[in-house]
Amino acid sequence: MLLALGVVVLLVAAYSFGRALRAELAAREVAGSKLHTKGTVVGYRRKRGTIEDPGETCFPRVRFPTVDGTMIEVESDVGASEAAVPRVGERVDVYFHTDHPERATVGSRTGGANKLQMIVSAGLAAIAAAFVVIALR
Repeated sequence: MLLALGVVVLLVAAYSFGRALRAELAAREVAGSKLHTKGTVVGYRRKRGTIEDPGETCFPRVRFPTVDGTMIEVESDVGASEAAVPRVGERVDVYFHTDHPERATVGSRTGGANKLQMIVSAGLAAIAAAFVVIALR
């Protein structure tokens, strides 16, 4: 039973990691053509935790000017605890395409969701591998 669980979790982790890696590579391919500017954190979207993880996650909302001076507001795709995200009023890096500034990324050219998914997937793979090893003993 433990072996089957380990194999299933390992397959799910591998699939999840592969999807995130492909998305990250595709994002990096177009990231080189993004423009850089500074934006200002204007607020947060708060997401309540779960029973297992009762903490709150904050997703910063950032306002920044485009090339023609139009102000755009976007929400970061990466959230963290309130203590770990930039404070309201703080200046942060913003990367955007002139054709679609509403798809800007905050903090890095590619955002961070793909990297986070890869880290979580790698952790699941390690746990699954431990299940398999224990089951085979």
